[in-house]
Amino acid sequence: MDEGGYGVPSKVGKVSMNGSNPIILLADIERPEAITIDLNTKLLYFSAQYPSFVSYLLFIPMFVMYHMK
Repeated sequence: MDEGGYGVPSKVGKVSMNGSNPIILLADIERPEAITIDLNTKLLYFSAQYPSFVSYLLFIPMFVMYHMK
């Protein structure tokens, strides 16, 4: 999770352990707050402060499904 900064938008992403192969999973999130992973279901849950919500991503290699609760 990258909270962004001056001129840099917030986003949720992933990279390899050595920092290579960056992939942005979600770019349209404002003020991200928390993130957790359910390894059994391969769901990545995240929340934001404003607008206030909790949602998740299902990550399958080469495909990402986004669900807004």
